[in-house]
Amino acid sequence: MKDLAEEYLLVCESDGYTVETIRQKRVLLNQLIRYCNQNDVEDVEEITSAFLRKWIIDEKTRCKANSINSKIQHIRPFFNWLIEEEIIERNPWSKIKLLKSPPPIIPAYDKDDIYKMLNYWKGNKFMPVRNKTMIVCLAETGIRNTEMRNIRLTDISNNAIRIVGKGNKIRYVPLSKVLKVQLNKYLRIRKEYMEGYESDLLFVSRYRGNVTRFALVKLIREMGEALDIDVANTIHNFRRFYIQNMIEKVDIYTLSKTVGHSKISTTQRYLESISDKRILERASKHSPLST
Repeated sequence: MKDLAEEYLLVCESDGYTVETIRQKRVLLNQLIRYCNQNDVEDVEEITSAFLRKWIIDEKTRCKANSINSKIQHIRPFFNWLIEEEIIERNPWSKIKLLKSPPPIIPAYDKDDIYKMLNYWKGNKFMPVRNKTMIVCLAETGIRNTEMRNIRLTDISNNAIRIVGKGNKIRYVPLSKVLKVQLNKYLRIRKEYMEGYESDLLFVSRYRGNVTRFALVKLIREMGEALDIDVANTIHNFRRFYIQNMIEKVDIYTLSKTVGHSKISTTQRYLESISDKRILERASKHSPLST
C-alpha cells in the first residue's frame, strides 16, 4: 500500500501540486496506512466504506470535524486515482460524506498586533531587517507561507510582485508604498549580506540558504508569544488580517483574485471571524441618507 501511495504522490508532483500539498498528502496517507496496519488491513482492496467509517469514528476522539474533513479531502483523491489505474473496482469513499461542522471562527490579527510586530524588530542588521520585511510582506499582500518563501528577485517589478500559487498558478499582488519602502531597505542590506554568495530567492536564511517552512512558523510563533499577542500566532493569520482589512477598500471579486482563491465563497469564509465590535465600528461610519 505504501508503494502505491508513493506512486500516487509522484503523479501529484508531475501534475504540479505544491511541495507543501504533497507533504500534507504524504503525512495523511501514512496515517491511514498505519491505521490499516494496526487493524490487519494489508491491501487497498480490503479497505471498505465500513472500515473508513470506523477510522472516522476513531479520529473523532482526537480531532474536530473540520480537521477530519481536511484529512478526507486529502486522502479521497488517492482512491480516485486507484480507480483510474484499475487497481480497485469500487471507491470506498463514494458513499461517505464530509462531517457536518460549523465554520471555524478564528480571530485575526488587528492593526495593533501588526504594529507591535514591526516595532519588535529594530536596527539595521540583516536578520531584524529581513524579519521586519517578511512581516510587512505578509500583512500587505496576504500571501501564503510557501508563496512568500519562493519569491525570486526577478518576481519584483515597480508596482507588483509575481506570485506562484497553488497548482503553480501565476498571479500578481500589488506592491504598496509601505512594502516598497521596506523592500528597498532590505534589498540594500541583502546585497551586502550576500556578497560572495548566490541566490535568486528574495528571502534568505541566516546561513544564506532557503528559509524553511519550519523556521518561518517558529519565528512567527515565538515573536507572538514574546509580545503576548492574544490570537493564534500563525502565518495564515496575516492572510486573515489582509482579507478582513482590504474588504473595506476593494470588491470581493478583486480581493479573491488577489489572494489566489478560485472561489469567492472561500474568501467569504475569511470574513466570518470579523468581530461584532469591528462590524459595528464599520457600519457606524456610514448612513444610507447621509451625503
